[in-house]
Amino acid sequence: MTETIINLETVNPIEFFGVNNGKLDILKKKFPLLKILSRGTQIKLSGAPEQIDGAREKIDLILQYLERNGHMSANYFEQILGGDDERAIDNFIDRNPNDVLVFGPNGKTVRARTANQKLMVEACDKNDILFAIGPAGTGKTYTAVALAVKALKNKVVKKLF
Repeated sequence: MTETIINLETVNPIEFFGVNNGKLDILKKKFPLLKILSRGTQIKLSGAPEQIDGAREKIDLILQYLERNGHMSANYFEQILGGDDERAIDNFIDRNPNDVLVFGPNGKTVRARTANQKLMVEACDKNDILFAIGPAGTGKTYTAVALAVKALKNKVVKKLF
C-alpha cells in the first residue's frame, strides 16, 4: 500500500471538490479501492500503486481543465473520470491553442468543447450547408452561433439574420 499527496494550489478547491464535496464523492465512487482524503488544498490517495496511478492521471486531467477554464460541471467531471480512450480525453483537454472559434466578452474564449462539436466545426469548414441534429443541450446552436460570429468578425459575411 502506497500513499501520494496531490496539491490543488493552482485551482479553486471548491471547484474541484464541488458543493458539499459532491465531485469528491464521484471521485471516490470511481476509485472504490482507494482511500481518498481531502485536507484543505491537498488530496491524499492511499492504496495499490496501479490504482493510484490511474486516479492521479484522471485528477491531472481535471486540474488541467480547471486551470484553463476556471470551472467544471459535475457532468464534465464524471465524463473525464469515465473516459478511458484518448479521444474522450481530447474532448476536454485542448492540445491545440488554435481551435478558438471566437473571443467573447472580457477575452473569454469560445471553443468547441465536445467531440461532436469539433466534428461540427470541421464539417462547417468543408461544406457550405450543415444540418445538425441531436438531443437538446448538446451545443448545436451554441457552436453554430460561434461559427456565425467568427464568419462575421473575419468579414466572410456582412450580416447575420
